[in-house]
Amino acid sequence: MKKNMSKNISRYYFAWISGITLFGNLSDEQRFYRFVKACRRYSRTRINGAWLRFHLEKDLTTKIKDLKYFQEVVQKAVHFFDAIMDYEETKFRR
Repeated sequence: MKKNMSKNISRYYFAWISGITLFGNLSDEQRFYRFVKACRRYSRTRINGAWLRFHLEKDLTTKIKDLKYFQEVVQKAVHFFDAIMDYEETKFRR
């Protein structure tokens, strides 16, 4: 699995994780959705929640000290990320 992040995607990723909370208010959620949309738009290969988990575990360890909250945030982000990416890839029959 590809672990690196393109320049376009990383801009949205860091805008999202640099917020005070990751899912605490509407602005945080909007930044997350923009990040997911950027992943869908700018990724050449399919990325999934494992890819996001790798980056969150690497980048949030210094930001979130509470282990239980850290695990909740990562789990929630990965769950929503996978659900949205799966939905975006769904083919509809006519």
